[in-house]
Parts: sequence; structure tokens; C-alpha cells
Amino acid sequence: MDGSFEAKKSTDNWFPIRLVDSTDLYSPEPSKAFGDITCKYGFEAATSESTYSVTTNDWKEQGDGNYWLRIGASEFTSEGKYIVKIECSGCHDYNFVVEVRDKTIAELMDDVLTVDTVVDAIKAITDNLPNSGALNDLATLAARLTAARAGYLNKLNVSGTLAHSDAAATYKATGFSTHDAAAVVTALFAKTGITAGGTASFEDLVKAFYALARGKVSKSGDAYTFYDDDDTTALFTLTIAAASRTTA
Repeated sequence: MDGSFEAKKSTDNWFPIRLVDSTDLYSPEPSKAFGDITCKYGFEAATSESTYSVTTNDWKEQGDGNYWLRIGASEFTSEGKYIVKIECSGCHDYNFVVEVRDKTIAELMDDVLTVDTVVDAIKAITDNLPNSGALNDLATLAARLTAARAGYLNKLNVSGTLAHSDAAATYKATGFSTHDAAAVVTALFAKTGITAGGTASFEDLVKAFYALARGKVSKSGDAYTFYDDDDTTALFTLTIAAASRTTA
């Protein structure tokens, strides 16, 4: 073989050709036009050759027996090795091997450099990744995640404290079910301040709201009677002293 080259699959590539005299095998053969050239090629392990029709745009003379051949777009359609042969009257056959790939080595190196640039940019922003722009210390990462869980996620325990333990007021999820309804009502009265009068229960208040919305209220002295929505059935009577009434 007279040479070995690489090329990108399904892409035209230029290859150097050297034509010498077929008798002495060293004298350069100049002035060979594309029409003088027969180009044959075959994929690895092929049992026959295919012919490539060279055009004037595919054949360039550099001088002193050196030429350039363009081939590949429709010929190099698979990854692997191709043998290309140049035949020309009066010239020794020129054969060379082409290693065809999806990407050339130069393109792969560009991809690697691009990835490295991106990782370096991330490191420059975060300043937390390990050196050399690669996350190569998984043990450190695992330790940091464990520490975060112990410091924060463990606080989310509904059977205990639902807040930071160092907070002035922590929120307890336990114990609420032990409060009975009377305690809740007492707490509501205390919170709202509606304890004046002392005779109204929480049930009375609910009925009063219901009567105001659906039924009627009648007054006789200090006695207020609240009726159901049929305006006949008395729900309850509440005595409110004049001194305890709220006026607008």
C-alpha cells in the first residue's frame, strides 16, 4: 500500500496521489487529467471492486507527479476500511487504505475539549466541584448529602418536632388527639374573647348563626329566642343582660 488515511463517513474527502512511471517506478508522471484516471474502491473483505467516476472537480494536479483526488460522499457509506486504487496508462498503480469513521479523530478531540470547557465553566460558577473539572470524589459528595439529611431532613418527623430544634417555638405534631371537644371549645372562647355573659355554649353560638342565616330571632326583655328555618321551631333561648350587649 502507498498510504493510509482516515475519513468521515458519507463525506467527500481529498486524498494525495503520487503517480510515477510504471517501468522505473520512481520518475514522476505529470499532466495527467481526470479523464486519464480510473479509480476503483472496495470495502473491507469485499470480493469485487466498484468504480468511481472521476470528474474535473474531483481531480487536481499539484505538480511533479503529485495530485489530489476527492472521493467519499457516495462511496464511503460504512464505518471500516476501504482500499482505493488509482490506475493510469504508463503509471504504476497507486493504492491506499482509508479508515472511515462516523467522526474523525479531530472531531472527537473537539468534542472532548467542548465538554472540558463546559465542566470548567460549571466549576468556576459553583467552585465546589473537585479539581481537574471532574466530579471524581463521590465519597465526599455522599458525605455532604448525608450531612444535609441529618441537619434538615431529619427535622421533618411528624411524631416529634416539626421545626428546627433550636427555634424559640417548636411545633408539635403529637398530643393533639388527647384534647377533647370541650377543651377545644374552651380554647376557642378564650381565643375569640366571647366569654362575656357566661351562659352561651358553643352549640348555642352555632345554632344562633344558623338561625340568623335561615330562621328568625324574637326578643322578649333580655331573652332572645332563635328559631329553625320553619320560623316556628325554637332552637334555644338565650338571656343576655343589657350590660353585656354589643351596640353599634
